[in-house]
Amino acid sequence: MSEYDGYEATKFMLIRAGVDKILESVDKSTLEKIDKKIEEIDIDIEYCCEHPDVLCSILKIACGKSYVELIRSISDN
Repeated sequence: MSEYDGYEATKFMLIRAGVDKILESVDKSTLEKIDKKIEEIDIDIEYCCEHPDVLCSILKIACGKSYVELIRSISDN
């Protein structure tokens, strides 16, 4: 494994941990909206981890303007 591969694996794990925290912090109805949107565009959570901008767009749709505070609260921890 090269140093770059190690960096990419660590980066992915950190993003995945952030995604997990976000999904754990939302209520059930918001989580259902997120799941529905992920299914609509035919992706999975792994794709969202590889493309966090897609997850941000989905959160914006599901949570409205409060998605920014949601992301900020996770990144502060």
